[in-house]
Amino acid sequence: MSISMETRPSQTIAGVTDRCPLEEMPQAMGRNFGRLMAVLTEQGAAPAGPPMTLYPEPMTPDGPVVFVSAIPVQAGTTGDGDVEITEIPEGPIVVFMHEGPYSELGRTYGLAHEQMRKAGLLVGGPPCEIYLNDPGDTPPERLLTRIEFPVFEPD
Repeated sequence: MSISMETRPSQTIAGVTDRCPLEEMPQAMGRNFGRLMAVLTEQGAAPAGPPMTLYPEPMTPDGPVVFVSAIPVQAGTTGDGDVEITEIPEGPIVVFMHEGPYSELGRTYGLAHEQMRKAGLLVGGPPCEIYLNDPGDTPPERLLTRIEFPVFEPD
């Protein structure tokens, strides 16, 4: 696995923040993405990119996972209740690609952290998983997830 450095442009997203045990995430994410699509449909809006999940707090082995299920949207989209419109800022990121079941993402995260450590990079914000194909019609071993880490080099 190699590091790919990019500059991520700023991006407007509609998101739902949630907190649950890791084993309940698939169901919670399904509900959240359904809610996001309902709000977009009500506004006559379409997603401006693939769905994603951000992790604003570090995961702990015994605690709940805090995550934001999100969909990129066009300017002018408005929030509704638990659906908030926010901006992912422009900045340097490293990108890792994961191919395989979501249940194996932890292994890719471990390798990514090791590669960033060796490169002298520090994580500068919440990681973001971007889901490039649909788990409803893609075999688990063929699922593609782009993992982005905002980074900076220490002084």
